[in-house]
Amino acid sequence: MKNIFGAIVSVFVAASLCACTDYAQKIEDEYGPVKEESKKGDSFFNNDVKYKEFKDKRDNRTYKAVQIGDLTWMAENLKYEMYDSWCYNNDKDTCEKYGLLYTWYTAQTACPEGWRLPTIDDWNSLNDAVCGEYGNAPECLEKMLKSRNGWDMYGGGGANYSGFSAIPAGYFVKELGFMGIGEGTYFWSSTEHQEEASVEFISYKAQSGLEVMAKEFASSVRCVEGGASNQEQGQGQEQSRDYSLGEFYDARDGRTYRTVTFGAQEWMAENLNYNAAGSLCFVYL
Repeated sequence: MKNIFGAIVSVFVAASLCACTDYAQKIEDEYGPVKEESKKGDSFFNNDVKYKEFKDKRDNRTYKAVQIGDLTWMAENLKYEMYDSWCYNNDKDTCEKYGLLYTWYTAQTACPEGWRLPTIDDWNSLNDAVCGEYGNAPECLEKMLKSRNGWDMYGGGGANYSGFSAIPAGYFVKELGFMGIGEGTYFWSSTEHQEEASVEFISYKAQSGLEVMAKEFASSVRCVEGGASNQEQGQGQEQSRDYSLGEFYDARDGRTYRTVTFGAQEWMAENLNYNAAGSLCFVYL
């Protein structure tokens, strides 16, 4: 998988930038220079764009959404807590600002009723709508999709002309930890490629576009409106996956375990790690 937060810039990207720079200037000529967004409230949005709002009935959270091309997109990262979803650095405050990070498997059923996880065709449609003939050209995507505020690396954010308001939420890998906040973000698609799935990434230094990511990694979710949610569609999984998360404390050794409730039953979401008589740890030889 390409590391979008690295310093590698290919000859192909450099060539793309030449064409894109001209188009990006055309966009700025059409929309005008970047306007100073309001510093009050949530500064990720573009105050010159008309947003609509909808409520996620599962937790009564309200989100902004914006129409871009033929599709209506969430203009905020999803914040619905599910199994295999994380706040960056396990800090609840980052969830409120950046949304949760989901594995691809969890993302399949994460969208609210009436919304669904975008396909790669949906992401291509978005890119075409904001960047015309240049489609996936990185500099155009950054100017059109990236929030002006919240980006800490290399000169800050984009112009957010479309109102999509992409923010640098980073990502999570269980073996490596949390990475990339303030630098870039991945958005899941429902389109899979064996052990990987397609993602839209937005980063610094004009490295944005379509990529693939391992399904076990955790990244952000933006849903599109229309048709049934991924949970209702099933997509080869259970027709209903209504999780409730919790935790409990084992007083014997002071460990805390995550739990998940299915229906009327609460299950441990982690294997027991209590050193009881006769228990063994697996050792690689």
